[in-house]
Amino acid sequence: GPGSLGEQTERARSMVAISETET
Repeated sequence: GPGSLGEQTERARSMVAISETET
């Protein structure tokens, strides 16, 4: 959820997933 540590992790995973997809 917003402001939680899990939120940062989810965003990090999302960016990684996008990078892998675009690769």
